[in-house]
Amino acid sequence: SAQKNWGAQVGKRPDETGVPPATAALWMRHHQRALAGETITHEVRLTRENQLRHYRNIIAPIRIDGRVAGLLGVSIDITENKRAEETLRALARRLRAVREEESTRIAREVHDELGQAMTALKFDLAWLTQRLPAGAERDKSQAMTRAVDATIQAIRRIAAELRPGVLDNLG
Repeated sequence: SAQKNWGAQVGKRPDETGVPPATAALWMRHHQRALAGETITHEVRLTRENQLRHYRNIIAPIRIDGRVAGLLGVSIDITENKRAEETLRALARRLRAVREEESTRIAREVHDELGQAMTALKFDLAWLTQRLPAGAERDKSQAMTRAVDATIQAIRRIAAELRPGVLDNLG
């Protein structure tokens, strides 16, 4: 109820309510705009009973025979909405951090495990190629070495796409 939320402020001008002067001045400007015929909606934060509260205030002109005869003010306590929004923002930040951590872990695993295995395979192929006589077998071994090189590049690209820059930190 208005009495519960606003107490002795009901029916007073903004500059008579005891709110900070800047808030009272803003409210006075809003009242003047509303008296000129404009509907005003704004949010305000106030401390009530040692608690920060958020309110959405609506000030609308009351018209009689086309003239503004008074103002209607509505104040909605949106504190719980604001808290829920902050909770959602915090959860979204945490979700981004978890995704980033998971991407980093996967990128490292792809880089380390697959990269090491492919590098070992490349060395073994180089050893084998050196021992093969010229001909079809040696040509095939060299083609396999090129395929391993291409796979190593693909592993690096995939790891970088998962976590750009992670390879800089891995050495």
